[in-house]
Amino acid sequence: MLEEYSQAKFPDAEVECFEEHLLICSRCQDRLAEMGAFVDAIRGAAAQLQEEQAFFVAKSSGASG
Repeated sequence: MLEEYSQAKFPDAEVECFEEHLLICSRCQDRLAEMGAFVDAIRGAAAQLQEEQAFFVAKSSGASG
């Protein structure tokens, strides 16, 4: 349920009830925060990888031509 909620795939009819639960459940709050941190880390790593690949492509293009 937390995964669906974090990805905005949670059924609209159930969001309010689930958010009320999140307000009082520290365990779910912690897990949701951990999921958010994990997603942020993956996005950051992917962005860094793209930058590195672009750098090496540009470097190899400049060296050969």
